[in-house]
Amino acid sequence: MKIKHMVEKFTDFFFSIVTKKNRQYADVLIRDCCMSYEKKTGDYCSYRKRSGSSEDLIVHSGMLSNMSDVAIVMQGPLILENHFTLNTVKLYKRYYPECMVIVSTWKDSNRNEIDSLKTAGAEIVLNTAPNVFGLGNMNFQIVSTRGGIQCAADAGARYILKTRSDQRIYKPHMLEYFKALIEQFPIKKKAESAKQKERIIAVQTTVGGGMFIPYFIADFLYFGTVQDIRNLFDIELDTSPNRTKDERRIWLRDLLSSNPRIRDYYNATAPEIKIVKNYIKKYITENLEDTVKGYWDFVGNYLITVSWDDIGLFWPKYDRYNESNLFRTYSENDNTDLYLQYNWTFQNWLLVNQGIFKYKPEFEKYCMQSCDKLNLKI
Repeated sequence: MKIKHMVEKFTDFFFSIVTKKNRQYADVLIRDCCMSYEKKTGDYCSYRKRSGSSEDLIVHSGMLSNMSDVAIVMQGPLILENHFTLNTVKLYKRYYPECMVIVSTWKDSNRNEIDSLKTAGAEIVLNTAPNVFGLGNMNFQIVSTRGGIQCAADAGARYILKTRSDQRIYKPHMLEYFKALIEQFPIKKKAESAKQKERIIAVQTTVGGGMFIPYFIADFLYFGTVQDIRNLFDIELDTSPNRTKDERRIWLRDLLSSNPRIRDYYNATAPEIKIVKNYIKKYITENLEDTVKGYWDFVGNYLITVSWDDIGLFWPKYDRYNESNLFRTYSENDNTDLYLQYNWTFQNWLLVNQGIFKYKPEFEKYCMQSCDKLNLKI
């Protein structure tokens, strides 16, 4: 870690000297770094900039739509660095001035930032944090999401966009896009016991091969009717023991040391799977088929999935500087046994929905492989 810290300090110093804090010089340096990477590796490399605030983004007032029937719920702790959550609220209020933006966070949040969020136009919900964190801290998500849903329902919203306080959607008109998708693709084949009103929109996950790990649907963004999103989070709080980051890492390593099957590993570690399976059993059908076939049928009939780039989703977390890995569009570790590039992008969802990607029994073999195939680094 000391070497990594020294390299970061040296890079910061070098960058400051070369660019003289001039953005144009900085752009040239980053471009030249990409060019050098291409010369040395033979691969192609580019970079992407995103505005840190909302003020310098152009919003064409004549193109704005009335989205007053939608509530945007941003759940989770406030990100104070560069006022990330606050600037996200400001951006959404510029895109959708008549749309309710709800920040559902914790009672011990920074009071000055809360006041700034209110000034920016956000409705604030202050929740009591759960004492038991749950698997992957899922109880924090459940509690803060429910608080935001209740606020949206009380205000009479018809739809909810549930997202996170540490994520930002840059593309304008994402709400119009979501509503158009739901209108264009009504629920195709409803189970007799299904209580879902309209399709729920989710976003592609960061886990490679997600299309072949039954019910691994990303849980950080959902769009749907208020009742459908409420039902999605109609789940008991998880009773798994609290673990620090180091304790969780040890637990995961111990689990991997037994070399479980891919499906068993993710069933034990992924709160996303627990949320989706609970929802299906309660609101779609009690006869959940825990297979790739049952999974594809559910996604094809009841969900729509969109790609990160479809909506300009930004998440400054994990390996965010290597977007080819984050978006799972390319992986150096992929091979014909792993399917790492097959994630629930909109393209892949459409191909399943239209029957172009056809299910084959051999797809069940993927998640029955042992976890050593994934070469997970924990």
